[in-house]
Amino acid sequence: MDNNHSNNNIQYESLSTDTKDFLRKPGIMQASILFSINMILLYFIGTRAQIKDFYKGTLFLEYVLMFLPAVLFIFIFKYDVKKTLRLNKLKLSNVALIILLIICAIVIVSGINYVNLAIIKYIFGDVEISELPPTENLLKLIFGLVVIALTPAICEEVMYRGVIMSGFEELGKRAAIVISALLFAFMHMDFQKIIGIFLLGLLIGYIVYKTDSIFAGILAHFTNNAVYIILSYAANKFSYSVKQPEGVIRETPDFDFSNLTEIPVENLIFVIITILLIYLFFVVSFAGLLSAFRYNNSDRTVSKSINPPKPRTAVIHSLWLIPGLAIVFCMYFKLALFLMGT
Repeated sequence: MDNNHSNNNIQYESLSTDTKDFLRKPGIMQASILFSINMILLYFIGTRAQIKDFYKGTLFLEYVLMFLPAVLFIFIFKYDVKKTLRLNKLKLSNVALIILLIICAIVIVSGINYVNLAIIKYIFGDVEISELPPTENLLKLIFGLVVIALTPAICEEVMYRGVIMSGFEELGKRAAIVISALLFAFMHMDFQKIIGIFLLGLLIGYIVYKTDSIFAGILAHFTNNAVYIILSYAANKFSYSVKQPEGVIRETPDFDFSNLTEIPVENLIFVIITILLIYLFFVVSFAGLLSAFRYNNSDRTVSKSINPPKPRTAVIHSLWLIPGLAIVFCMYFKLALFLMGT
């Protein structure tokens, strides 16, 4: 008995550092189980809590149904907390690059979301656009930044770029980034923005891996959410009322794009070209910033798995995703039926 234990210790100590780290983190099965548990909790408890009270429901959803299960999972199975969550310092030189990368990505993804929304409207007709609660004053802005920006940034990153991405690293770093981003998009259950959320998930996953720090993901996630909240605050400030020179307040009219044919062709062409040039500017800026970010973190490369499981084993372990994916399918199916009016 003692000899076997001693032999096991010798075998473990003879392993490379990468292999030891690999064994101290969750695997595909554990990550799949956690995702399904997360989806069950969100669908049956979290959404109801948010409907009842958005802000209190969001705090409950994020900390109790998202953060707590992920942390309990790590401690119950005795995984290495630092390795699993990548609790490493974030280089100061990365902070500005990450913020600027996300700002550029928001513009690019917003264009993709608008195209996706146009396709949905073409198929289903008029749909209600999901929006954040109105941010009318500075107090609500600060509260929104804490509840809607910072809280999800911490809790969702611990879950998806922490435990789940670490688990799928058995399939390789690239696969882990893609799968965690896909599951992250499914988790949001947003029919209109699913493509954009997936792309942002890919970017955040890449940022976390290249920096080897969950704090990079939290910063990126917070920046994304904060920009939308600040824009919502600014929009509310200027859209609800516009002061006339005499001090009279009037409501800002809604924009109706159904009468675009009435706009002179040369004006319409000018507007389209201007929008495309602005969009191109952000695309080029994003490419340059991404190149600078890669150079700043050139010591890390997205490598293949050091100990990939057999394909059959990987498939069997991935079957634990089915309960969570079934909930996602049911949710989108119900939404499609609702949009079709059936």
